Amino acid sequence: MQKLLCLLCLVAVFACNKKQEEQKPDIYASIRFEKPFYFPETHYNINDNPPTPAGFKLGKALFYDGLLSRDGTISCGTCHQQPFAFTHHEHDVSHGIDDKLGIRNAPSLQLGRWRKSFRFFCRTTY
Repeated sequence: MQKLLCLLCLVAVFACNKKQEEQKPDIYASIRFEKPFYFPETHYNINDNPPTPAGFKLGKALFYDGLLSRDGTISCGTCHQQPFAFTHHEHDVSHGIDDKLGIRNAPSLQLGRWRKSFRFFCRTTY
């Protein structure tokens, strides 16, 4: 009986270790951009700052962190909502800090590579 119990414990330990060794695939590893032939040339040179798994993870963390706003409460993702093509869905204008209204709605970020500048994208200090 004692040998059977030891054997079961040993099997359980190896089974747990196997689950820990299995890792989720890195979804960022295969991301690359291929411009469709019918799209215009881009302004942003992606070769100056190529995408990397670490870059995607950092960008996502910053995009959803409110610390970049004046009072630390509003992240980029508050107005640029991913399920709605990165716009502020069902709002005429975006809401800022202290629930103040801005002067426009958040533009989509999906075609940012075709913009000459990113500086006008967001104003969280209304």
